[in-house]
Amino acid sequence: SGEEECPICTEPYDSGRHTQALLNCGHVLCSGCLHAIMDTAGAAEIGRVRCPMCRQKTPMLEWEICKLQEELLLLHDQPAPAPPPALAMPPAL
Repeated sequence: SGEEECPICTEPYDSGRHTQALLNCGHVLCSGCLHAIMDTAGAAEIGRVRCPMCRQKTPMLEWEICKLQEELLLLHDQPAPAPPPALAMPPAL
């Protein structure tokens, strides 16, 4: 698909907030708009996003988990604290 900009916000795609997000129906929008749609979805829509063009639902649980992990990594992009000491294990028999 040769779209150069998001059909929702008309921002050109880039490698930041406006990366292309492909839905199951084949429509593409930017990740910023995808986040906005997911943020406004009700509790019944958790884990699914409804395409703004054709209303088809795309399961988003794995995608959302990946994004949450990325955001957590960005939040914790400082030296990690030392892990807690490992629990003493009994010697193997």
